[in-house]
Amino acid sequence: MSDPDKPMQSNSQPGAAQPGTGGQREADQRDVGQRDVGQRDTAQRDTAQRDASLEALVGQLARNQPLRRAPDSLERRVLGQLARRHSNVPWWKKGFSDWPMAARASFLLASVGFVWLAVAGFLSVTSYLGAGEIAGTALSWVRVGSNAASLMISAGTFVLHAIPPAWLYAAAVVAFVSYAMLFGLGTVAYRTLYVER
Repeated sequence: MSDPDKPMQSNSQPGAAQPGTGGQREADQRDVGQRDVGQRDTAQRDTAQRDASLEALVGQLARNQPLRRAPDSLERRVLGQLARRHSNVPWWKKGFSDWPMAARASFLLASVGFVWLAVAGFLSVTSYLGAGEIAGTALSWVRVGSNAASLMISAGTFVLHAIPPAWLYAAAVVAFVSYAMLFGLGTVAYRTLYVER
């Protein structure tokens, strides 16, 4: 038995954390915390792997189920409900072909009237401003546009004549082969992804 008045001697080195001291408790808490984090990570990984395998299994089972036709009673009920919904919609929210004849005729007359008003308004503005000024401005823009187009055409023909014909034929063949390959790859992708076997 040890004497309570005597200080305890330690076999550990100076500066090391003593059991029961604050430093040792912090180290123990760090170790426990790191173990908890590691265990949580492992549990999360295991859960994710189980979820992924379960999802793959359910997906495979669902894909292997044969397609079944809906019962006739369900089909009739659904089509009847859609017809009821369509009949409850006001005529002006339906398509133009479902409108009453009077409404269609009125709409067409109003449309023709608005077009006539727009044309009459444009003609009155041009007569007020003077047709010569507008025609002169329009013709000057037409001249500028035609000059720019003729310049682009002459530049294009110059470049086209500068390229040897063999290169042009080769470029046409490459473009055709590329288009054919793209079409073929699209067909293969469609048959692979969407066509059921």
